[in-house]
Amino acid sequence: MTCSFRILYFERVSSTQDVAKKNLKENLVVVAEEMYAGRGRRGHKWHAPRGGLWMSAVVKPPEKMHLLTLAAGVAVVKALSELNISAGLKYPNDIFVNGKKAGGILTELYGELAVVGIGINLQNQIPDELRDIAISLPDIKRDALLGSILKNLCGEIKKSPAEIIREWKQHSITLGRWVRVSEVREVYEGIAMDLDEDGFLLVKTDAGIKRVVAGDVAFINPEKDYIL
Repeated sequence: MTCSFRILYFERVSSTQDVAKKNLKENLVVVAEEMYAGRGRRGHKWHAPRGGLWMSAVVKPPEKMHLLTLAAGVAVVKALSELNISAGLKYPNDIFVNGKKAGGILTELYGELAVVGIGINLQNQIPDELRDIAISLPDIKRDALLGSILKNLCGEIKKSPAEIIREWKQHSITLGRWVRVSEVREVYEGIAMDLDEDGFLLVKTDAGIKRVVAGDVAFINPEKDYIL
């Protein structure tokens, strides 16, 4: 399954998401050398200096929008695998390598189209305050990774919801882990047990099963991790 992408390159932009949403055409891809106002989920700032892969692709999302983030994550992991990097997926949008965050995904819906932002640390420097939790992949060439991600993204987003969920679970480093979920109105802890049919994380807590729709998920207390 192939797609024809049109790629726009920029030296410096506020964020590739901003440029993409102003030029909403299916299969348009925006790539920048540097972003000065990059952002992640829930308004988090994204550090994006020169050297990384900073991109946003305009695509037609799966029938369930939330699954776009999961499908994009699978596409990135498969692309890294093709370049001999073993990566895993932390719910809902983080790419992990060797126990540290190597990248992230941001999806936004605009009418019938969606913008998928993908940021991967490559030759860029990791700030001192993030080195305990983040990692770069300096041996990976940006354009090789970009091409591989687009090839895989094209196929993944066209799969059925069940296929997307199944593949995400195959690459998950989340399920079976003791997690803390921070939502707008509450914070709770429990075991990340599964994804439901819509792709939302199910966490087993002392108060029962909770469905994570819009929370931040953090790994904690490995002594309580559960082997599924």
